[in-house]
Amino acid sequence: MKQALHQIYLRHRKGVMLSVLSAVLYFVGFCGFELFYLAWICLVPVLWAVDDPAVSQRAAFGYGWVFGTVTVLGGYTWLADMLRTFGGLSFPLSMLALTLFALAHGLLWAVWLWLVHYLSVI
Repeated sequence: MKQALHQIYLRHRKGVMLSVLSAVLYFVGFCGFELFYLAWICLVPVLWAVDDPAVSQRAAFGYGWVFGTVTVLGGYTWLADMLRTFGGLSFPLSMLALTLFALAHGLLWAVWLWLVHYLSVI
């Protein structure tokens, strides 16, 4: 089992790293860091990750999910504070809500990246 997980890690390491890099470029380019020019190139790494025809549809979906989830967790941290201040939630509950929102929002990006990969393979 441990060896199988290690093989999966080695196979998808590049794609996951490119997805995380893209997500960081995305939220840094949009969230008041005065690096607006990154918004023009933020999708390049994640699109490069799925450009290979050897990447499976499942992997493309996973890279999109990682990209979308990290984007929300990095760029929408204010949501947890808003839920604490105006919603009266405790810190753990507000972080749980942010995580669930990030996972749900990540699905949108996952479907988009899956579709991009599917259409590029055709």
